Amino acid sequence: MLGVLSQNYNLWYTFCNNKKVIREFFFREKIEVFLFLSPSWGIPWSLRNALDNENYVSFYSMNMRILTSSSAGNCTLLWDTNTAMIIDCGCSFSYAMKQLDDIKIPFSALKGACVTHIHSDHINKAFLRKLFKSNVPVYCDHAVIPFIPGVPRGGSGTSLQPFPFETFSLETVSITPFPVHHDSSGGCSGFCIEFIEKQKKRKITIATDIGNTTKETVRYFSNSDLIIIESNHDEAMLFNDSIPYFLKQRIQKAHLSNSECADFLTKVLYASEKVPEAIVLAHISQQRNKGAIARDCIFGSLKEAGHENIPIVLSYKGNPSEIVSL
Repeated sequence: MLGVLSQNYNLWYTFCNNKKVIREFFFREKIEVFLFLSPSWGIPWSLRNALDNENYVSFYSMNMRILTSSSAGNCTLLWDTNTAMIIDCGCSFSYAMKQLDDIKIPFSALKGACVTHIHSDHINKAFLRKLFKSNVPVYCDHAVIPFIPGVPRGGSGTSLQPFPFETFSLETVSITPFPVHHDSSGGCSGFCIEFIEKQKKRKITIATDIGNTTKETVRYFSNSDLIIIESNHDEAMLFNDSIPYFLKQRIQKAHLSNSECADFLTKVLYASEKVPEAIVLAHISQQRNKGAIARDCIFGSLKEAGHENIPIVLSYKGNPSEIVSL
């Protein structure tokens, strides 16, 4: 049966959505079935309700998929068997729901949203209103709240949860926000997201808009199991672009280039006692970069540092990335 399930995506989800079959199968086999399955499928949310006895299964993982990432919109989904959350809500609500539906996660499973900053490619007004209406906690720097469009003073009557750059908890996940440099009113944040898997702490660190890095930024990213970092533009493509000079200056100051991203990652790896299981490149410009160029630049730097085996995952405008499971 395992061989059939591991080869057939639809059968796997049919299996997972039948609680009686799941319970009988796990009770009889008493094995960690997930180890036999394609990690790109992730773990169906239906298992959370179907398996309420830890003796049935002991394999848990945190999964990540960037639903979309570009200057037109950004939204990153993280989930495990206990918690689903998003970083930014900069796409249409309908698009996000389609992506959640594709991996069998209901909207009701969404336990929180973290907002990095107020630019429109990170906050979609209709999506934000839906989060408020559904009473989904929306976490952001308190300095950002006055600049969020359509939000009453102080965020009253909404599900906004301001944070004072200290670690806070969302279900079983610990989240540590940290400031990053970007040209956004109220500031901009990155996040360290930590969870426990088999009594071992796992760490995901994300910063999708970051103009420059500091020693503190390196410290936050060090010893991450998964890094999500901006690789916005190719410097030569930006130089040769026909946009006005002041816009070029703005991009250079507010976003990391491929080479800057590569240099930063080298510093992070040097400061780390372990290497990440994957590096995800975010906010790749559609006009002044290409995914292949960004990946080649980062790979070259990783190879020079002796880390050419770290997988590099690309994000896309209007399409989801691969699923990364830790």
